[in-house]
Amino acid sequence: MKEEKPTILMTDSCAGGLSVLKYFQSWAGNFRIIYLADYEMNPFGLKNQKQIIEIVESWFKNLVKRNNVKLVVIACNTASIASYKISRDLSNKHKVPVISMVDGISTCIQKNRELIEGKNVAIMATKYTIDSLKYFEIIHKYHPKKIINIVATQSEHSVTIGNCNLNAGKSLIYKELAKYRNEKIDTLILACTCFQLITSQIRKILGKTILFLDPAIYVSEQSKEILNVTQDKVDPELLIYSTSKTKKSTAGLDVSGKTFLHKMPKITNLTLER
Repeated sequence: MKEEKPTILMTDSCAGGLSVLKYFQSWAGNFRIIYLADYEMNPFGLKNQKQIIEIVESWFKNLVKRNNVKLVVIACNTASIASYKISRDLSNKHKVPVISMVDGISTCIQKNRELIEGKNVAIMATKYTIDSLKYFEIIHKYHPKKIINIVATQSEHSVTIGNCNLNAGKSLIYKELAKYRNEKIDTLILACTCFQLITSQIRKILGKTILFLDPAIYVSEQSKEILNVTQDKVDPELLIYSTSKTKKSTAGLDVSGKTFLHKMPKITNLTLER
């Protein structure tokens, strides 16, 4: 019996993680990528740690063994933080390496320290990510002038349901971010994978000179190292799964897919055992 193609499993609560997947397309052609948008459990940012860990564990239980998975990428900042302390246990239990957005943020900040030191740095994220202080602690080591926490629940929701480019979505994003206009932000950390989709709106509201730091590219680079890829091959096989069939989840995947992948592969509904 022919063994299935080696697989990279990438997971998020919604379509935001496609902003991470786009970087894999330039080198992961020898792999199949399974992308899971767990819309059934979205939003994560208003859940507690125990709830989020149970969701993350369900991803491993349902998808790792049966799909010849060689790497799990937790492409959700909230889930990455909530499960960070148990990621090694998950890796050992399921015999697969795990990389998360926390790993990406750490490398991103280290390699761009000149954009942190002495600067007004904003962290734009879900409530859970902000309240955890995980990214605050990482950034604080590099001596910013000030750290501004932006809880962007409405902005995340607008991207998740695919209306961020419609007037209703733009209005919600503006209302949520406008209160930070006087913070004189120099550098903004995109600490939710959704926010890559609205950088032009963020800059228009908070300042045209803002520089963005996105950990996604560093997650891709580290994944390539873990998998020991020495020769790039483009266009991996993509399988997109969603745990919800609602119009909002479909719209979210469609908008993000067309933006980050320049097309939208077929979306297959998937029911997970919880």
